[in-house]
Amino acid sequence: MVKYHGATTSLVEDLGIFDTLDKFYAKYKQTYRGIKKFMYEYIGRKIMTNKVSKVRRYGKNNKN
Repeated sequence: MVKYHGATTSLVEDLGIFDTLDKFYAKYKQTYRGIKKFMYEYIGRKIMTNKVSKVRRYGKNNKN
């Protein structure tokens, strides 16, 4: 769980390290329904997974 306090953020619990967002969300389910669920599962997660892969591969400052 992540708690937000204005401009600061604190982690309440370490959820571990996962190779992909798909593996993370397989363990920690989201409660979206309908079109929101479809958009998240088939578009949003794929975009986030690709971005995380690029950061891991090239570093966060590389624009590839």
